[in-house]
Amino acid sequence: MRLYDTDQYIPLLIELLELVDGQIPLIIEIKKHQNIGILENIMVEYLQNYKGEYYICSFEKDILFWFRKNCKSIKRGLIFEFESKKLFKYNKILFLYKYFKTKPDFISLDYKLYDTTSIYKFCKRKNLPIIFWTINSKELFFKFENKVDGLIFEKLKP
Repeated sequence: MRLYDTDQYIPLLIELLELVDGQIPLIIEIKKHQNIGILENIMVEYLQNYKGEYYICSFEKDILFWFRKNCKSIKRGLIFEFESKKLFKYNKILFLYKYFKTKPDFISLDYKLYDTTSIYKFCKRKNLPIIFWTINSKELFFKFENKVDGLIFEKLKP
């Protein structure tokens, strides 16, 4: 696929793995799709010979559960987002359901969940590594840089 109106293209996973060649850790997000197991098996095959460090993450509990059941050695991360203050109690229940179903190795949280729910505190008590996303200002960067294990940012230069 071409990237917008440029000559650049989005690389295939196999091309990306060759390009990176284990030089940096990768967090590979799998989006929602049908027929869980087909794509995941192909990814496992590609990653089997990869020499670098990598992690799989998803919003989808069924995808993470597939990895938990079929590839225990692959580290998994549950991505969870802030819905709204109206859904405050629902957010926590849904998070706990997904957490106990998937038993992730780390949590990737929408940074808005820091002050609004006890999800952040739950993860800290469980000693789960936490990554916040999407940090898009220096103020947010400085606010959270020492409160989590990693930050996913956009429109900021590190």
